[in-house]
Amino acid sequence: MAALGFGRFGAAPDHSFVVSDQTTDDVVLAVTSDCDASLLVHGADGRWRFNDDGNGNLDPRLTLAAGAALDGTVDVWVGSLNDDGCPATLQIAQAAVAAPITPFSRGPISAVPLGAVDPSALQPVQAQAPMPAPLPMPAPMPAPIPVPVPVPIPAPVPAPVPAAICPNPNLVGPSLTVTGPQLVAPQAYVAQIGGNHSIDGCPGITGYGMAYEAPSFTLYMSQMDGYQFTAETASDCDPTMIMRDAYGQWHFNDDGPNGVQPQIVLNGAQLNGRVDIWVGSFSGAACQGTVVFRSAVGMAPSAPAMGMQGCPNPGLQGVPVTTTGANLFTPTDFYVAAGGTQDVSQCGLPIFASGFFAAQPNLTFFLSGMQDYARLEIQGQSTCDTVFLVRTPDGSWYFDDDSNGNMNPMLDLYNTGMLNGRLDIWMGTYDGNSNCQATVEMETWAN
Repeated sequence: MAALGFGRFGAAPDHSFVVSDQTTDDVVLAVTSDCDASLLVHGADGRWRFNDDGNGNLDPRLTLAAGAALDGTVDVWVGSLNDDGCPATLQIAQAAVAAPITPFSRGPISAVPLGAVDPSALQPVQAQAPMPAPLPMPAPMPAPIPVPVPVPIPAPVPAPVPAAICPNPNLVGPSLTVTGPQLVAPQAYVAQIGGNHSIDGCPGITGYGMAYEAPSFTLYMSQMDGYQFTAETASDCDPTMIMRDAYGQWHFNDDGPNGVQPQIVLNGAQLNGRVDIWVGSFSGAACQGTVVFRSAVGMAPSAPAMGMQGCPNPGLQGVPVTTTGANLFTPTDFYVAAGGTQDVSQCGLPIFASGFFAAQPNLTFFLSGMQDYARLEIQGQSTCDTVFLVRTPDGSWYFDDDSNGNMNPMLDLYNTGMLNGRLDIWMGTYDGNSNCQATVEMETWAN
């Protein structure tokens, strides 16, 4: 955020207001205090505003214009110029009825002592001639009253229908910068769900319900090629979701696979750039919810590249995933292409292993907080006969073939205190003659 002014403020806002009814009046926010106070406001349109002395007496005052700035959540911070805080009062009123600016008090005015002015510098005042007596005014003559001319009454003009207020991509919501590899570890954010404008008839949006004009989130996305992106909502009300991708195309969903909670799934190639998301409401009712963003490797399985042939090599890195034991307490899926050309039995690993692998790991995890859990479970699911190879941060190797049933592998790792750090996973095939799309599920357990 560019510098708007000077002052010291807390991290969290002092007050947050949700304006749920459209207002046509400007709103004045004014502070009265015993110190040099400052005012910082984040409007519903995503813009920051600052004032220092607009209310007089070194107190701040701001006016929020009716419209996008008052269409949603407004956050307010009251700070001071230095570390000396003091009690303060925040006053909010419509601009038409706001209190006047307090005049600045500078103390008593000093009088000039008698004799301080040189009498010789004074100029004599010329006497003025008396004003002449006014001349008598003639008696007014009444003007003739004109004969009224009938004026035709025009036909009534219908009042213009106000233009619909639609989701506006020219406004900016709370902003995030993310990449496809980062979102392999799902990220959740609290969102205010609701809206006070119907989206019926909004250009490009095939949907229904209510939404705010400003986006709930503005994402600046990169490295999304080869990933599948999912945005979904969890809440206690009936939300809707609108997304505008990097190419300006609109997407809408009301009820996803989890009942009334919406979900939008898109090819990551559509998302390199700015992406706006609105979390609206089917009925206009407001509630608080959680929006989760995640990505998954979505490219078709293929044979490993020539440069990646050879024995499993921990000097190479797979798709990076940074996560914690707490995050993995909810089962999390990661999508990979299983397969390889190297017979691992010829690689001299310090454990018994069989099957065919690539040199590069499919996934490289950077784990923390694992010591708080008793077990890490790693499961594989696929349409071919797959095998697992795992190397933990302490350099230990683990292998499995069919422990998950249906020719799928599974590993349970119990020495969780040794799992903080880098953990690599290779997913190969038993016979080396086929490659297939596969899923790796990670989950921490308390027992």
